[in-house]
Amino acid sequence: MNKHFNFILLKALSLLLILVFYTGCVSTRVSLPLPTNTDWELISIEYDELGSKTPSPEEKYSVTFKADGSLHGQVDCNRYMSSYTEEDGTIEIMMIASTMAACPPGSISQDYLKAFQTITGFFAGEDKLILHFSGGSLEYAPVQD
Repeated sequence: MNKHFNFILLKALSLLLILVFYTGCVSTRVSLPLPTNTDWELISIEYDELGSKTPSPEEKYSVTFKADGSLHGQVDCNRYMSSYTEEDGTIEIMMIASTMAACPPGSISQDYLKAFQTITGFFAGEDKLILHFSGGSLEYAPVQD
């Protein structure tokens, strides 16, 4: 009886170890490559220590990365463009050129551009794009046509 108990205990522990290992593997998030030619709409600016900011329904913030290393988008009442380099989950945004219209009071356009200029990395999923900057992240969803 003692041998039988030890055998069942050994099987149970083995099963538990397999389950723990499998759960650890499943929870690991692996980024897809930086998606190009997809229009992404800003959902929120998430700050590590200051909470978050979300655009009002009237404001539009977007980005589209092109396969040729260029990017363009909208920042509230202005358009912007730049170029980028990307390698192994890191990204560097070059100097940004934008139109200079004065956006309405309450716009988060300056917060967005300040964060966007300091992007250093990204996480890409099928339905989300997160661009990491010093102090937080910009979170996007694909534009729904």
